[in-house]
Amino acid sequence: MATCYSVNIINPHSTDKDQAQKEFVLNVLLAGLILLTALFAVSAWIGEFNASPEEKAPYLGQALEVTLICLAFVVGLYLSRQGKSRSIAYSVIFLFLAASLFSSYYFGVNAPQMLLADALIIVMSGILINARFAIVLSASISMILLLLTYLQEQKIIIIQDAWKSHPSTLRDTFLYSLTLFAIAGISWLFNRELEKALQRARWSEQALLKHNQQLEKLVSKRTQQLQISQAEKLSQIANFAEFGKLASGLFHDLANPLTIV
Repeated sequence: MATCYSVNIINPHSTDKDQAQKEFVLNVLLAGLILLTALFAVSAWIGEFNASPEEKAPYLGQALEVTLICLAFVVGLYLSRQGKSRSIAYSVIFLFLAASLFSSYYFGVNAPQMLLADALIIVMSGILINARFAIVLSASISMILLLLTYLQEQKIIIIQDAWKSHPSTLRDTFLYSLTLFAIAGISWLFNRELEKALQRARWSEQALLKHNQQLEKLVSKRTQQLQISQAEKLSQIANFAEFGKLASGLFHDLANPLTIV
């Protein structure tokens, strides 16, 4: 029962095949984000309850923030199921983009996680929207990163670069791996739906070919029947003509004695 319910949550409602593929990928992405943020929210609330009175405020703010993000993803999944998948896709992409650009502004353009996040956003835009939008978004991100790099080099923007002096931690590697798995997962989902569409096209082509073969056999059989019917009619006409010749000769032979009498 739970499996059927989860499948109903992510299954697309669009009747258009192409849009249904994108809607399915979006629903799976939103469901994954809901699960991930829910786990973070539970962890933050547990930390808030177990923290000392001095540490409760930061934990509470983090817990509320992650909870609101989780609720936003829940609303997005609901609206996607109501036929607004394209608008939700744009919203998710721009939400990720805003978070990535703000992090690049705050921590620096060369932060590895931000570059991976930009790659994820471009892949998402190509799959959920279209390739043209992905190209335009890639050019826009590149221009913004170039501008941020120039401002940071000129010390107009002061970044928090303390992370550069610290070695990478397991948490950093986990985030990198999670982003890479997200890119691979979204690409796999889209390729899976694309392979299904190609398989349906092959089945339709085979069915059409089989139908055409049956139609050719039917036409050939019908043509043979018409030829036989025409041959029979021509034979009957020839018989009638021969009978007419015999009758004309007979009447001629009978007419001569009658004429003499």
